[in-house]
Amino acid sequence: MQQQRKQILDNIRSSDLNCIVVKDVLSENAEAAVRQCLRQLQLLKNVWIGVFPPNVFTRLMGTLVNMFVEELIHRVCSVEDISMEMATQLTDMYTLVVQKSPTLFQSQSDVEQHVKSWIKLQELIFVLGGSLKDIENHWNDGYGLLAVHFKREELRNLIKALFQNTQFRANLLAKIK
Repeated sequence: MQQQRKQILDNIRSSDLNCIVVKDVLSENAEAAVRQCLRQLQLLKNVWIGVFPPNVFTRLMGTLVNMFVEELIHRVCSVEDISMEMATQLTDMYTLVVQKSPTLFQSQSDVEQHVKSWIKLQELIFVLGGSLKDIENHWNDGYGLLAVHFKREELRNLIKALFQNTQFRANLLAKIK
């Protein structure tokens, strides 16, 4: 498990996803790294599915997929400025992860149950592609899905990174304090 974890993290950290801070757009190696991680997880599924009992397989796969998803989330939540082009690229890449990850489990519903950060990844995709009004609605005065899955400071940082400094943004940031 440690070796697999290290390999996934190394793939991400050696790609453009590791330097979002200094780029306006990501090169193809970022998507290639995400696809490589998904391939690695698929290969593990093919090997492990006949070796481990179903409940052990599901827990192991859930642990690795969750670590992968958390790393992807962390890469975006720690950035101070995200261009519109980069937000679109990230949305496309992360949507690919949302589409492919359920196939790594015996039952596609296992991903929601065993990957703790699953909904957070989907909410991050929503934020990357959403408007300030959409985000405000999803925040729902601290009771919406964004409030459940994001710390206030994480969401504030994302909004600052994605949107220009306008009065509407300032008002939304004030609501999220």
